[in-house]
Amino acid sequence: MEGYLYTFVSEYAVDSHVKIKDPATGKVYQFMLEKERSVLSALGEKTPTSRNEKE
Repeated sequence: MEGYLYTFVSEYAVDSHVKIKDPATGKVYQFMLEKERSVLSALGEKTPTSRNEKE
């Protein structure tokens, strides 16, 4: 299966709302990116998976 791996990194001192559109499927994803955290999200033909990592 082909897909994309998105990496979001917050360098802010406050939480941030993130909204992206997957170019392959046209689906829109949105989430709250917590301050000083990172999120890895694999998007493809199936349901997306995310994993939060504390830096």
